[in-house]
Amino acid sequence: GHAVATGSLLAAAGAEGLGWTAPGCADILKALLARFHYDPKPGFSARDLANAALSDKKRRGETITIVYPKQPGKGELRKLPVSQLEHFIQCGLDKL
Repeated sequence: GHAVATGSLLAAAGAEGLGWTAPGCADILKALLARFHYDPKPGFSARDLANAALSDKKRRGETITIVYPKQPGKGELRKLPVSQLEHFIQCGLDKL
C-alpha cells in the first residue's frame, strides 16, 4: 500500500511539474494521504526510483507508460521515453 500511495503521489506531482495535469492535483492527493498520517517522502533518489521502474510491467523497450491523475477522479496514461523517466521523477520529488 505504501509503495502505491507514494507512486501515485509522485506521478501526480511529476505530471503537474511538467504541466500535464491541473495545478493543485498533487496537493489534493497529498492532503488526503496526510489525513491518514502518511509521509509521502520515498527516501530514495530520482535515479534509484527510475532504475527500479525500468523493470516495471508498463515498460516496453525504450518507453514506459506513466499513469497519473489528469484531474481529481480522472486518470490518464502517457508513454514516456525511459531516457526522460528520471527527470519526470525528479519533478515529482521537487514538488513533495
